[in-house]
Amino acid sequence: MFPVDAMTSLGKTPGKILNHMQWGGYFLWHLKDAAHIYIDGRVLDREIYARYTNMLWATPPGLRLFEEEHFDVVAIPSANRFTGEKYPLPEYLEHSQQWDLVFQQDGNLIYRRKGSN
Repeated sequence: MFPVDAMTSLGKTPGKILNHMQWGGYFLWHLKDAAHIYIDGRVLDREIYARYTNMLWATPPGLRLFEEEHFDVVAIPSANRFTGEKYPLPEYLEHSQQWDLVFQQDGNLIYRRKGSN
């Protein structure tokens, strides 16, 4: 459920992370103040959740928001763990010249923006 092995690919100062909501608390616990995560399970703000959902599903407004946020890292599973439906954001990142896939295991993906630590 949590990206235990992926933690090593994040490094000590991963920067600004677009993370899967279910991983937010895990990243906060392990990375402390070394990273700025986008969302965690405590989110109560519907607008933030809507922005996150649109980015994850790579809708046109979501991709615009994603580009505006200037994330350093994207840490998400490749698919919804309940339905198995593939998230579109990884395909978008794989076709982008700005992102490198730095970790892939058991459906967990970590992308790093080229030029970021």
